[in-house]
Amino acid sequence: MKTRWRALCCAVLLAIGIAGCSAAAGTPTPAPQPSALRQALALVPTAHGQIEFADMAAAKKRWGLSEVNSSTLPTPEKNPDLWHRWFEKSTWSAAGSNLQTYSGSMKDWGWNALDVDWEVRSYPKGPPVTVSKLRDDLDMKVVTDSLTAHKFTSSGSGDALRFDRPIDRSDGVNIFLSGVTVVPSKHLLVGTAEKSWAAPTADSSVGSNATVQALVAGLPAAVDYLSLGVGPNACISDLPRSMTPEQLAETKRRLGTLRTIGGWAAAVTDDTHAVVRTQYADPATATADLAQRQKLLQGKSLVAQAPYSGQFDATVSAESAMLRYDLTLKRGGRMVAQLVQLRDTPWAFCG
Repeated sequence: MKTRWRALCCAVLLAIGIAGCSAAAGTPTPAPQPSALRQALALVPTAHGQIEFADMAAAKKRWGLSEVNSSTLPTPEKNPDLWHRWFEKSTWSAAGSNLQTYSGSMKDWGWNALDVDWEVRSYPKGPPVTVSKLRDDLDMKVVTDSLTAHKFTSSGSGDALRFDRPIDRSDGVNIFLSGVTVVPSKHLLVGTAEKSWAAPTADSSVGSNATVQALVAGLPAAVDYLSLGVGPNACISDLPRSMTPEQLAETKRRLGTLRTIGGWAAAVTDDTHAVVRTQYADPATATADLAQRQKLLQGKSLVAQAPYSGQFDATVSAESAMLRYDLTLKRGGRMVAQLVQLRDTPWAFCG
């Protein structure tokens, strides 16, 4: 009777969001797993101040296509409805893996980009580093065997296996700059020029950065895509060299006295919405910058020289020491990733 009563109490408490209940006396409730984003940020060193994250598993779940992977993707001939639904959703999504570039050349590998749950790309001073989390039910021996079969030379032992191969453009497979570290127990594939790779310690990862924690705290738990710029990587002040003298003068006038920011986070939350948060030194500075940031959105983008209004509708509001941009996207979530990669982000320009 006591057990049944306790189970009923637990059900009620959990339903209203109160944790700390267990199904039986003395059995603690398991701690929730960190979100994919938090897992990813824990794998990036603090020195990498510019980061992109994509959550393919979250996007698939929202689309009702969680079952799609390299083994199950239908063909237009066998299941045209499902194939077209996948093609339509994925084409404009920001939830894309770097591995997609090579998937067309991986037909005999036994796995490809469709097996990536999430991916984080970071940019140190040298070549970028890409960490891909492969789905839990993928046999990692298939991954390592396929690398060996495609002329990668293996080295290392234990739970960090290194695979390298000379660049050979004739076969179209230059995976992650031709060098990857595989961590089978964690289902990780790490593209890095470094011959050895290890995750940073808990207090030396981007996830432990106070500015990053503050920026991410105001975002939804699951996002299709997130880009971060922190510290020296936050402000964009260099202008395109292709600008004419007239464009340069007009752009400098538009930027005017825009204040310096300490960091920003741009998150695509679904196929048509994004949220951007920018961190200032204090609430007064954020509020003082609000009007000019709003005005900047009313003109042309600084790199592409196309109106921002053709790409999204935006509202900007102050949140304590931050400004928050709510974007309604007109060309899909991938457009936000393109703006980031072009360094054409109005929330990050500084005077």
